[in-house]
Amino acid sequence: LAGLVRRAVERFVYRRADAFVTLSEAFADLLVEGYGVQRDLVHVIPPGVDQNSLSFHTLTSVLPGTN
Repeated sequence: LAGLVRRAVERFVYRRADAFVTLSEAFADLLVEGYGVQRDLVHVIPPGVDQNSLSFHTLTSVLPGTN
């Protein structure tokens, strides 16, 4: 029952928002298909990391205990 109430509250809130920002198309799809949000209100902004610019050396130089 608590899950149903939570879902109803989420739908109520989501349907009244002016816009949404998600990090992925998958979550955008979830909002549209699972919560009835209009697709034109959902904006996808991918995370700001260029994964191609990272290397093992880059990661080990910034992670504690790896160098």
